[in-house]
Order: sequence, then structure tokens, then C-alpha cells
Amino acid sequence: MRNKSIVFIFTISTILSFGKSKNEPLSNEIIQESITNTYKDEVIKDPYLSDFVKIRDLIYKSDTENLKKYFKFPIQDQNIWYLVDSEGDLDSHKPFTEKDFDKYFSKIFHNYFIKHLLKVKSKELFSKGNFSTNVISYREDENTVNSKLDCVYNKKNKLTLTFLTEYYNGKDKLSESMCSYDFIVVNGHLIFKGVTLAG
Repeated sequence: MRNKSIVFIFTISTILSFGKSKNEPLSNEIIQESITNTYKDEVIKDPYLSDFVKIRDLIYKSDTENLKKYFKFPIQDQNIWYLVDSEGDLDSHKPFTEKDFDKYFSKIFHNYFIKHLLKVKSKELFSKGNFSTNVISYREDENTVNSKLDCVYNKKNKLTLTFLTEYYNGKDKLSESMCSYDFIVVNGHLIFKGVTLAG
């Protein structure tokens, strides 16, 4: 009976989390369950797979200090400014510094991007070269948002994580957007290269 109660509570928590706005913190209970399922029986041999698992864990924990080891600052990429400042109020021509990374971390990595990231079966991604998560639907203002994450790993030199979102009002599709996070191999480790935006 106790097990059934736990499952019921977890299910209700999951459903309620989808209705949260993108600025609200993630539920530790839900995220911990995702981490447990993701790491279960996973053997880490590929050094880049190991980097990916570390990067994912650091993003989830918002551990910007250790995550910076996988970034080269200052970042010379205007797209990262467009990602954190969709209104265009900031100077997109200046380098993106470590202080900027700390300040805009939650805008670089959307809550639902993190939810999808935790669902990636990393062993499958690094053995097959690709992995896509199931669609997650949630409400944002009066609209329904469908999101998913497509991951592609080129064993030679590149990992791309593409976060896709589609916005609907009822059955009418309003818009869609895409943000790809590119990591390349530098000195045997995955290092952030930049973002690609569309939509």
C-alpha cells in the first residue's frame, strides 16, 4: 500500500510540474527520479560520454563554477546574447564573460531543456550517435508548448543538443523555435563552442 501511495504522489507531482512557468525552480523529487533512471546500470567508458554525464549533472545542479571548465571564456558568439536577451536590449557585440554566465545561467538553460537533458540515455546516445526524448507539453500563459530534445554525437569531434519548442493556441500552431548547443572535442574533452538559434 505504501508503494502505491508513493507512486500516486510522484505522478501527481509530475503532472503539476508541467503547469509551472519556465522561471520556477525544478522539483528536486522529480529530477532525482530522472537521475536515478538515467544512471541506472550505465557503464561509462567513452571519455566524451563521461564528460557529457558530468556536464549534464553540473547543469542540473546549476554548478556554474565547475561547469565553466567545459566553456572557453570569453565566449565570442552573438547568438548566446540573443538567447539570454530576446528583446535585444543588451550589447550583443561584447564578449560573453564568466560573470555573464553566472548572471544569465537560467536563461541559457531553460527548465524544460534540463528536464529533457536528464531523460537522455547517454549510453545509447554515445553508442548509436543519436537520441531523441519524448515530447513534453506544458502551459505557458494561455498557450500550450510542446518541447523535445534531439541529440547527435559525431564520434570524431562534435556533440549537438537541439532543444525544439512549438507553441499552440488550441489546435492552431503559433510559432516554433530551436536552440542548438554545440560542443566540440578539444584536447580530449567536450568544450562548448556556441549556440545556433532559429524561429
